[in-house]
Amino acid sequence: MNKLIPFLIENWPFVGLFCLLLLGYLFLEFKDKLMGVSALSSSAAVQMINQKNTIVIDVRDKTDFDAGHVTGAINCQQQALADKLPLLQKNKTDPVVVICNNGVQSRRCAAIIKNSGYESVYTLKEGLNAWQKDQLPLVKS
Repeated sequence: MNKLIPFLIENWPFVGLFCLLLLGYLFLEFKDKLMGVSALSSSAAVQMINQKNTIVIDVRDKTDFDAGHVTGAINCQQQALADKLPLLQKNKTDPVVVICNNGVQSRRCAAIIKNSGYESVYTLKEGLNAWQKDQLPLVKS
């Protein structure tokens, strides 16, 4: 303990960088939860899709969507999302799962959907990459 404080003082740039990285990680980890958007694993998403009246929105571009998408998914890119939401689902209490390639873009889109009044909005954790890694089926257009 006697050596800890001098070590921290001598290495203050590294300690500061570590603290910044830790705060950034915690912010990114809890930001979605604070917005009311949760990330689902592939298996949890499959259960939700099969058991509830879930709408799946794939926010990837049309080329990627046509190459392979989750069964029943609707392709709606982020630019058109706010305008198309009322047409996609009338009941705002039904769950919505938003999918992209890696889970990053879907978080932004899920926030838009949540702010539009939808109650249960989820993203697919790690996106379609995780879906494919789990060897779940895709449909080609």
